[in-house]
Amino acid sequence: MTSRHVSLLVLINIIPFLLVLLNLADLSEVINAPGSYPFGRSINASGSIYTSQSIYMAYCIIEIVLLISLIGISLFYQKYKKAYLILLAINFLLFIYPIMTRD
Repeated sequence: MTSRHVSLLVLINIIPFLLVLLNLADLSEVINAPGSYPFGRSINASGSIYTSQSIYMAYCIIEIVLLISLIGISLFYQKYKKAYLILLAINFLLFIYPIMTRD
C-alpha cells in the first residue's frame, strides 16, 4: 500500500468513525439519562425512531454495526466496490431517516 492509498483510506473513514463515536455517545446518554430524550411524545411521528427508548437503542446499534462494516469493507474497496456502495447508501438512508420522520 502506498502512502497515498493510506491517506485516502483515512480521509474516507473519518466521517463514519465520527458517526460511530456520536452514536456510542448517544447510547451511553440514553442509558444513563433517558429523560433527556423525547421518547413517546406527541411531537414525534408514528414512524419515528423516538417513539420508544428500545427502538432508538436498536437504531443506534444497527447504525454502529453498519458504519463499522462500511469502514471495514473500505479497506478492500477495489475488490468489493458494489458492497461498499450498497452499505454507503444504506448508511445514508439510516442517517436521514430520523430527519424525514420528524413532524
